[in-house]
Amino acid sequence: MLKRPLPKLIDPMKLITREAKLSGTVPLGLMTRLSEAVLSGSDADVELEFTRNEQGLATILGVASSDVFLRCQRCLNAVEFPLHAQVSLLLVQDEEAEDKVFSEYDTFILDENEDTISLHELVEDELLLCLPSIPMHKDGGCSMPEHSRESEKASKIKSERNPFQVLKELKKKN
Repeated sequence: MLKRPLPKLIDPMKLITREAKLSGTVPLGLMTRLSEAVLSGSDADVELEFTRNEQGLATILGVASSDVFLRCQRCLNAVEFPLHAQVSLLLVQDEEAEDKVFSEYDTFILDENEDTISLHELVEDELLLCLPSIPMHKDGGCSMPEHSRESEKASKIKSERNPFQVLKELKKKN
């Protein structure tokens, strides 16, 4: 099933009034900050529900996911990393209301002068939060150059030596 691209701008309050559900994709090329942070990747699949919670507060709930390739910080080759963002936003009007928010929600402050928000930026922000701080292959998955492996082995051997053994050997010499 082919998913259609989601609109760039939305009016969240209108969507909440209608209890709308949006399902589609956000092209990776339109998420510039995410595009700059990854080597390559797929468009983001997004499913969002605009509703009110039990207390009657405006919320956006759903998921956003994409598969991206990052630079492994161990071997410097590409490593595939699935991004899966759980979206749980509470829409608030100002920072004062943000302080009264329930912990199960992140907040999204609506600009009182604007009716629309950028759906692409919202999705991009959620996916950026899923990026690892130090991307690496899982253990044994790196194709490190031979000289890197040798230096890693040498440092492991050094760390395995007991420092008291060195003192014991020095004591024997005296």
